[in-house]
Amino acid sequence: MSLGSWHDRDGKEKIGILDAFSAFIRGKLFLSKCRQVEMYKIGIIGAGTVGTALAVKLNRTGYRVSAVHSRSPDSARELAGAIGSCQVYPDAQGVADNADLVFITTPDDAISRIAGSVRWHGGQSVAHCSGADSTGVLGPAAGAGAH
Repeated sequence: MSLGSWHDRDGKEKIGILDAFSAFIRGKLFLSKCRQVEMYKIGIIGAGTVGTALAVKLNRTGYRVSAVHSRSPDSARELAGAIGSCQVYPDAQGVADNADLVFITTPDDAISRIAGSVRWHGGQSVAHCSGADSTGVLGPAAGAGAH
């Protein structure tokens, strides 16, 4: 995971995931930075209770939740409708291709399978929301250059 900020391949400054998540937890935005930088495009894989709550909270605090996929298309459409400018994708790859930061909020037994089935992009951030699994289940994402 990155600290601080950096510039992407297009020269746009990005806020590091730890800074963004810290601000989310505190319920605050980086108001001075938000005027100057493009925020992460956030994707959610798994539109159940955790994924929906996380996406709605991130959206309400000013973060751009732009992509969602869920095994239940109805759940994905419901989440996207609650957010507004969120695109539903038919597979997890669509989310990975259209987000800088991806939260995998599926049941624990699906996290490793999803992490291994997606072609991650270098520099992309990936997190899971399991209380039982370590970050080791995201090994395939790290192997592809995601952090």
